[in-house]
Amino acid sequence: MARWRAGKARNLLQYLITRRDTVVSRDVLSEVLWPGEDKSPGNSSLKVAAHALRKALADGPLTSGVRVEYQDFGYVLRASGIWVDCEAFRGHATRGFTLEQRGDRAAAVREYKAAAALYRGPFLPSEEARWAETERAWHQSTGLKVVQRLAALAIKGGDDFGAIEWCRRASEIDPYNERTYRLMMELHGKRGDLGMALKWYSVCESRLHDELGVPVSGETRSVLSSVMKRCDVATP
Repeated sequence: MARWRAGKARNLLQYLITRRDTVVSRDVLSEVLWPGEDKSPGNSSLKVAAHALRKALADGPLTSGVRVEYQDFGYVLRASGIWVDCEAFRGHATRGFTLEQRGDRAAAVREYKAAAALYRGPFLPSEEARWAETERAWHQSTGLKVVQRLAALAIKGGDDFGAIEWCRRASEIDPYNERTYRLMMELHGKRGDLGMALKWYSVCESRLHDELGVPVSGETRSVLSSVMKRCDVATP
């Protein structure tokens, strides 16, 4: 399958597999694969890409049961026997949010942890297409929300160390989210660990200043002041 990894057939598979069993119109697919280019009915580029994808799937030993069908003026990927990590991630995260809203905290935590285990970084990081950028943003924001909920639920359960670890994970997903650093500072301050609270404030300040060129917010400085007072240290 190496012959099509860099082509439009691969891009077509990537897009369709994130919308498995959903018919995607020709116009949408044409815009996804060739943004801003000719979308006239006579344009055969999409047909060529679909043909190449079908051939690659037919020739590939690891793609048994995966097929692309033309239906209702669009294409749909049928892949009932294939497990897709981003699809599983979405399912676990969605079930976690639903279960938490219903008050089933233990089940929600299980789903959140399953989702967190599947989040391994940006979605298709080397793909520059607009649709991939949108998917990346959604995956990042959802991954961040999942670990934030795990931190909040750990705090409710009295597990401060677990909450700190989930906050650390959140800082890896979004290194510029001040809310994460404030929570870590508060958790360390609660335990009287001023050194770690100061360290996370310094990390936050450095990242915002050096990489974004902005100062920490007044709210973050206020949390630092509160932590120092709790630890009986005068605020400079």
